[in-house]
Amino acid sequence: MMMSDSSCDRGESGGGTLFVAGLPRSGTSLVCALLNKHPEIALMFEAEIHAMPAVAWAVWGRERMLGRLDFWNGVLSRHRIAVEQVPAEADTADRLARWCYRTVRERKGARWGGEKTPHSAESIEILAERFPDARFIIINRDLAATVSSARMAGREGARFFSSRGRIARNFRMARVLYASAAKLREQGRKVLHLDYGDLVDHPERECRRVCAFLDLPWHPEMAVLEGADRSAVPPGLHHSVVRGSAIRRRPTDGQILTPGERALCERCEAVLRHDRWRSGAASEEPAPPGIALAVGWTGWKGRWLLFVDRARTILLSLLPLPVWHWIRTSRGGLPAPAPQPPIAQPREQEPASETSGFDHVALMIITGSLPDNLLLRLAAELCRLGVSRTPRLLSGCSELMDSETALPVVDANRTSPERLHEMATAIRGTGGKVAIAAFFIDGRCSVGLMA
Repeated sequence: MMMSDSSCDRGESGGGTLFVAGLPRSGTSLVCALLNKHPEIALMFEAEIHAMPAVAWAVWGRERMLGRLDFWNGVLSRHRIAVEQVPAEADTADRLARWCYRTVRERKGARWGGEKTPHSAESIEILAERFPDARFIIINRDLAATVSSARMAGREGARFFSSRGRIARNFRMARVLYASAAKLREQGRKVLHLDYGDLVDHPERECRRVCAFLDLPWHPEMAVLEGADRSAVPPGLHHSVVRGSAIRRRPTDGQILTPGERALCERCEAVLRHDRWRSGAASEEPAPPGIALAVGWTGWKGRWLLFVDRARTILLSLLPLPVWHWIRTSRGGLPAPAPQPPIAQPREQEPASETSGFDHVALMIITGSLPDNLLLRLAAELCRLGVSRTPRLLSGCSELMDSETALPVVDANRTSPERLHEMATAIRGTGGKVAIAAFFIDGRCSVGLMA
């Protein structure tokens, strides 16, 4: 069946497409995690399908582009989409994005689909043109905070958050973002601004604003991180806040810039405050910013760096995959995307027997690329290992089930590490064992006891 170019723009019951945009390290991941707790919202986490240029699709063709997109950021595997599922009609970035948004939305039974990505900060005008009925949520955050957060992420291993030129990059991206938001506002498009600080300090108030913006009823679970779906969030310490159990600021924000860098950020921030006001983020006009030579040079430097970044992306998209893999791993400091590892490595499976060690399992932790028929797959694997209890998924992991027949199962992707540790400690304290089931993209399941 041929897909309509507007098939994902408008939901059958008043929903449609939603984009969450902001600078890198501005809080878009936190917003995505909270919004996805609403039963009527199903956002993809950094699909970035539009980041690949059209020329790459022309050079490599649909089949190879799907594999290259998954290599780029694991977009399909992280969202439990097999390449075989993608219809032949999804042969361009626009059509693939529409199909993915609709698939993830319909899987959840939600009214709103779309994605959050910091890369859309430079392209929301293009997205607005391609998705005429889409709505946009813009995340605002102080420039110095985004730069210091990016630098900290780089120190924690995310080397793609280069500290060199980060102020100029973020300053230019912010100017483009707010100018685009101002144009959308003039066109009568629906745009909502959220301030990162307000969201952290008053999550319920800000999430209620989102619900009103999307014409949705208030859902109290949106105001807390506990139980959020983190299955599509890539591993890495730079995602520690969204993987935690509490909405909080990182203590390093604004702490690792030099005095000169802080002064430059303050001058740039004066310009951005005026840009935010023009885009509708503030009701009162701030004082006009002074035109400083340093700010002007920073803007032009940002233009050049973003041009280089875009040219690099185009070049990488045209390279043979083995060469791209070598650059990614040896030069960029990035591993090739892979299924999210279990929180503890399972031991090698043993043949089913009375002494296999699985007879006293009292808690099962699941992780990885979870299949749709999860409980059936898990029950079959447990039966092979000699476990007779029927697995039952805990909703929200609020409490362990007091049952001799059902085996409580908790999803590591939706539960904070602190809560998992607390539950495992409680089970071990009563003499029970904790097992881990890791599901992989190719359908395999590996079960082992927690060490």
